[in-house]
Amino acid sequence: MVRKPRRDASATIIPPVASRIPAIDGRLRFLPGKNKRPLINLDKEHPDAALTAAIDLDAAEHVLVLNCGDGVVGIVLAALNPTAAVVLHDANLAETNLARQNVDLNARVVPNVRVVTGQDQDQDLHRAIQVARVVFCPDRSMSLNMIATTMAFGRSVLRQPGGRFSLITHKRIGGLRHEAMLSAEFGVETVLIDRGRGGYLLFEVICDVNDRTDAPPTLRRPIGFDVLGRHFDVETEPSLFSKDDLDEGTRLLLERVDLSSFTRALDVGCGWGAIGLVAATVNGAGRVTMLDVDTRAVHLAMDNARALGLGERVEAIATADVRAIPGTFDLILSNPPFHADRETLIGLFSGASDKLAAGGAVFLVVERTYVAKFEHILARAFGRPATIHAARGQFTILTLRR
Repeated sequence: MVRKPRRDASATIIPPVASRIPAIDGRLRFLPGKNKRPLINLDKEHPDAALTAAIDLDAAEHVLVLNCGDGVVGIVLAALNPTAAVVLHDANLAETNLARQNVDLNARVVPNVRVVTGQDQDQDLHRAIQVARVVFCPDRSMSLNMIATTMAFGRSVLRQPGGRFSLITHKRIGGLRHEAMLSAEFGVETVLIDRGRGGYLLFEVICDVNDRTDAPPTLRRPIGFDVLGRHFDVETEPSLFSKDDLDEGTRLLLERVDLSSFTRALDVGCGWGAIGLVAATVNGAGRVTMLDVDTRAVHLAMDNARALGLGERVEAIATADVRAIPGTFDLILSNPPFHADRETLIGLFSGASDKLAAGGAVFLVVERTYVAKFEHILARAFGRPATIHAARGQFTILTLRR
């Protein structure tokens, strides 16, 4: 029997994308994203990107694309407007990395687009980029609070008056509500520019006042919680997990794992920093590294560490690659993203496995319905099965030791 050779992203010949738009048809290529296959037909598979053909840019306009995702929308917009300067931004490093790869893949065709590094503070982005146009494409994963914050941020970076905000949205994800939010943010009526395939809508609003501020908007707010006989005052954001209080799963993890004797601890998927901050407080001699793919979460976690006086022993890193962190850890803790796909999670914890020191231990708290999923993931990542360390209510702690 003749076996077909395995094909991976590096070996696959990425075909040019087809489109009814002459400036795009056969000119661009896009790497496989979440669907594990390259983009073949722009109009059918990425109708939000095709809708950018209706955005009327000036010859040398500077454009900022927010929530850029895989970069397709921004790259298509840049290809349609070769004299414009297009900047792509996303708070999620996994998305930013794919966008950067797509930009590199199309660099010869579309040299006028770049990705703002995921490690850049929104504050720095706000100060550095002067734009005349913001393009925003909210997706299903974004909360209304996060969408409102992104709209406010986009308004604050526009060169006003006369700056334009283009919103590409979809009826099924609340597009009409998004349009109303945009109108409320700018205080003027929006204009429906075009309708795209399958229910996509393109709205536009024009700034008529100059209200650019020196700092980006924020949704941060203070919360307090008690655990292990200690009180903590921190800040959270509505877009982050456990935004109102310490969640029960994390509480179980902190109460059932010995935090007193580690030398170096790693908090994987730190969010606003609950696990890492408590661990560093309980163990006054240990050093803690917190990581997340969401740059907003990382900035917030580090600010919380400084506010608690932990800045010298705690660091927060924005990365999608655990292996990129120097050194090893004798304790790895995580309340992982339950809904991420298996391959992403296997990659994440395979990296964590490489960082676990001899004699070290890893502890994950998961919802009861996800125990089987994470037993499989940990077995794949560490090469042996996990055991149950503790359970309470809806949550179970899984552990592995080296």
